[in-house]
Amino acid sequence: MDMLKNMDPQLKRVFENMAKGPEEMDLLASRNRMHEVFQGMGDLAPKNENVREWEEKIPGLGEAPKVRVKVYEPEEAEEDLLPALLFLHAGGFFLGMPEMSDELCRNLAEFVECKVVSVDYRLAPEHPYPAAVEDSYAALEWIFQNSSSLDVDPERIAICGVSAGGCLAAGVALMARDKGTIDPCLQMLLYPVLDHRHVTASSRAIDDSRTWTTGKSKMAWEAYLGDLNGDVPAYASPATSEDLKGLPRTYIAACELDILRDEAVEYARRLYEAEVATELHVLPGTFHAFDAIVPKADISIRFEGEIIHVLQEVFENGKA
Repeated sequence: MDMLKNMDPQLKRVFENMAKGPEEMDLLASRNRMHEVFQGMGDLAPKNENVREWEEKIPGLGEAPKVRVKVYEPEEAEEDLLPALLFLHAGGFFLGMPEMSDELCRNLAEFVECKVVSVDYRLAPEHPYPAAVEDSYAALEWIFQNSSSLDVDPERIAICGVSAGGCLAAGVALMARDKGTIDPCLQMLLYPVLDHRHVTASSRAIDDSRTWTTGKSKMAWEAYLGDLNGDVPAYASPATSEDLKGLPRTYIAACELDILRDEAVEYARRLYEAEVATELHVLPGTFHAFDAIVPKADISIRFEGEIIHVLQEVFENGKA
């Protein structure tokens, strides 16, 4: 695929100047570089005076260690009981931290008027499946079980995940359905990773090392799945689930110029078949993580506005 042919002009100007990297990744070195950058940015970034934020160490599932979460809430809100959003950051399962998404989470807390709980889930390869998805579910459980002390409406808890975080969000939604204790009102999957098999047309169409490629994706999946052999559980690779009935309302955004595009579209199609209320957007001219790389582009601003609008609508309609 010629990515540049259909790329959004504002994104294209940045993409053309991005350096091509090696197809093989040193996962731990990539993580260390990324974390150093975001920790430094976090120290310099101005705080949003309209949002309070703090950290908690919450119980993990079973014997798992405690999980760090960052909580963001609006300084002023019209409601006493606020909706809550479980947020799962990007990073290919092997890198990332809540601080990567500070600005987005602050904006969501302020403009949606909700409490955002961003999870510092354990990372591969040191912590392969099921560590990350179980840490993520533990955070959902913590929100639900502590809704009274958190001043959260337990009927209005949504899940949002970006890229690999989208895989975790879809896995958490499946776990919540199967456990039957918590009923999220929305799963929001933003250019999500959903299928470890790399069998779609889009997964074979892009090999430009300036973006996420199938080679990089395979390395990330190998790190996440660890020693799993044979059948991969649906909580790890949601596209392998044979039953999508009973899942919450779903919003999926896919990037047109992304190896993950077709698995997102196929997941949406299967959700339609399972009679799950589903909204699918394929964002024209965009590549993987475009909004993080070119946040001031018109389509990036439009995308964040769409996320805010969808959450506002779902939470407003979910009021008792």
